[in-house]
Amino acid sequence: MSILQEIISSASGDQLPTAVLLRKVKVLAARARIQPLEAWVEHELNGYPQGENVPSYRGPFDAEVRGNFVGPFNSSTNNAPIPPSSLPKELRDGALFKVEFRQGLPELEDLVARSRNSEDPLRVPWPSDAVPYVNQLIEDGKARMYPMMGLVQAWKPVSPSQVRGILDTVRNRVLDLALSIETEDPDAGERAGSSLSEERGNQIFNTAIYGGSPNVAVGSSHFVQQTLSNPARSDEELISQLRQVGLPAELLEELEASLNEDRTEANGELVEPGPKVNGWLGKIATIGARTGGRIGGSVTTSVVTQMVLAYFGLTG
Repeated sequence: MSILQEIISSASGDQLPTAVLLRKVKVLAARARIQPLEAWVEHELNGYPQGENVPSYRGPFDAEVRGNFVGPFNSSTNNAPIPPSSLPKELRDGALFKVEFRQGLPELEDLVARSRNSEDPLRVPWPSDAVPYVNQLIEDGKARMYPMMGLVQAWKPVSPSQVRGILDTVRNRVLDLALSIETEDPDAGERAGSSLSEERGNQIFNTAIYGGSPNVAVGSSHFVQQTLSNPARSDEELISQLRQVGLPAELLEELEASLNEDRTEANGELVEPGPKVNGWLGKIATIGARTGGRIGGSVTTSVVTQMVLAYFGLTG
């Protein structure tokens, strides 16, 4: 069996660990002189260092954030959602509410295996300096969280299915790569040599590995930009805008109910997201964390969050 046939057979099933499959791809890359493929395999096996861009299937994805808080008289609130709207704009779109996976595939496979045998959820902690910085923002009145409470720990929960999705994506792209190379030259990667040119090998690599669909989908970028520039002026208009970008009906109904409850609590004057709307935004972030940023397959969590915050004048 040729190295290409081995790769196709292994990638088509799920018995061989993804890391082992990639070592076969490394042999193919070296023999067929596909240098970008060698570099990609090296990163996938050993991880992507800081400063190196990760492929879109590894993130960054919108992430839910949860935290533990303490207050006076030994009071505490644990595993509480921290929606993006609770922090200043410059922090909402940064790494605190995003997650990307830089680990090598062996480590990702180990994470998935451990999640099956442990009650502890997978999580990515906030950087050590983020918690005191956020507490200072709370003290200065620039962050709105839980009254009279300070943040002691914050993290981003990670769904095991999201990690498995990365592993599946790698296997699928390796399969596409091997099938495409086999069509060009069934003997590519064999010691006897190959008629596959270096240029053609690089083209196949770029198409198979980086030429897939993007991580996130936005219904109409022009409509979204118009909406952010001219935010909704009423609850009804906001619901209508979100419906147009493809937000599912059940989530629209929940948002409408949340707006009504917060407005009632605020005696009709709702100038910022209330507890119910913040909770709804936290749910949106949770969905995005589990689906790679998509909601209903047609709109991203970041777009939905931006549109809601724009309605409250919190994007400027």
